[in-house]
Amino acid sequence: NSCIIKNEQGQSITKYETGGRLNMTDVCPITQLSAEQQKRWPNLHNALIGELEFPTSAEIPPAALAKLNDDIHDMLHEQLEKSKKDKSRDKLFKFLKQILEYRFPGSKLDKFGSSVTGLSLAQGDLDLCLQISGTVPNRIFNKIGRVLRQHDFVDIVVIPHAKVPIVKCRDARTGIPLDISVNNTLALHNTQLLKTYSMQDARVSQTILAIKYWAMCRDVSDAPSGTFSSYSWSLLSIQSMQMTTPPLVANVQTGKKRNIQHVEGDDYDVTIHPNPMSLLKQHNQQTLGEIVVNFFETFANWDWSSDICSIRNGAALS
Repeated sequence: NSCIIKNEQGQSITKYETGGRLNMTDVCPITQLSAEQQKRWPNLHNALIGELEFPTSAEIPPAALAKLNDDIHDMLHEQLEKSKKDKSRDKLFKFLKQILEYRFPGSKLDKFGSSVTGLSLAQGDLDLCLQISGTVPNRIFNKIGRVLRQHDFVDIVVIPHAKVPIVKCRDARTGIPLDISVNNTLALHNTQLLKTYSMQDARVSQTILAIKYWAMCRDVSDAPSGTFSSYSWSLLSIQSMQMTTPPLVANVQTGKKRNIQHVEGDDYDVTIHPNPMSLLKQHNQQTLGEIVVNFFETFANWDWSSDICSIRNGAALS
């Protein structure tokens, strides 16, 4: 048996009863979401069971769009001020670069990800890649973990068998979380790709940061727990900006001359157009609020059963 109750936002949540009491271990037969997951993601659950209606962008009052636009700018200003005041990430990177490059002679420690692209929220972590030329030492990740432990890093977790093996840890003094990989040079190319997109228009980085902030607040930006990673939200944001009318960003991976790089035993096409702005035929004049609304409208109507997000294609792949 089930009943419909309202949460704090007035949204309907299906609760399953056993003997008149809520049973938090039962799942919805339609969505397979537990009662706890329904409470965590009420809009998702209501959408999947057909009880959530999505307004089109044309139905949103101009005053509401203007308010959304102002709220996003206020959030971005707050995040920027926090980042300006917090210089600890730069200091931490310099410290790690010194101790790891000393411990592994001939190596080079680089930053990648949002701390390089400018797409990092104030609460973001630090992604690092230790590049080692020649033969990589045996049990390299355990050795990195040992060095970190000697210098007061905590919560050290070695994940050597992941698709991209990493060492996760946290700096005890600042609380900043870190992910350290080895010879993950493809991530450096991906970072350059996102940086190229963000340089096309100030609204690109603003939109990505707004979506990432929303995802963080809604608790749907943690890949290990089964939701999208921060990088995935960035790619989805870019896809929506490629597909809005007119496009805000061009597909920067087009071009006849291809750049093929050999990375860790595989060949990758890391082509980036030298002048992506020349690819845009018309200037997009949407406000930041309108671009964010377009993001949600794009993926609310996305056919997740057949369409694949592909910024390399510039549109969905079916």
